[in-house]
Amino acid sequence: MADVSGMSVRDMKEELASLGESASGCVERSEIEARLLSVRQRGRDQGAPQAGPAGGRQGGGGGGAAANPAASMAFALQGVFDSVGGSFNGVMNKLTTKFDDLDARLDGLEAKRQQVKDRIDSKQPTTPLGRLNQLKAEAGAAELREKLRETRKETYEGKKELAGKVQKESASMMQGMALPLPK
Repeated sequence: MADVSGMSVRDMKEELASLGESASGCVERSEIEARLLSVRQRGRDQGAPQAGPAGGRQGGGGGGAAANPAASMAFALQGVFDSVGGSFNGVMNKLTTKFDDLDARLDGLEAKRQQVKDRIDSKQPTTPLGRLNQLKAEAGAAELREKLRETRKETYEGKKELAGKVQKESASMMQGMALPLPK
């Protein structure tokens, strides 16, 4: 009963649901296994009986799965797809957060640049000291524009780098999850 290695990911998730737990936040099979074992142990510690239809389905669907290899493969593929989908969602959430942070940073720089430009446009100095101050402000605006260009470049390079990482991770996950074909 304690061994979950023979169970499919779907069976483990169903058993977790029947025990009143959720598998959300678990991206990899090992995380789901750990959560299921933890919930089972907690149930034993509290003296609560284990319930649920998944307890008797540890063999991957019972005797019918051995007679139908296509069903076994379908269960295995579903588990792989669940795992890949969860991993992909985790990566995409990280990317979305990163892009939101970069966009907020760009918006802040753009607003600051506009403030400096408005300040420069609204004041036309009439004295040499005023003209000197205006030149200083224009130099600050030029520096700010340069920082904005650098930030945009970093954002673009960061997006390319993150996209490359996602592609590399998904390729390695798919390569690592290669299943043997039934004979």
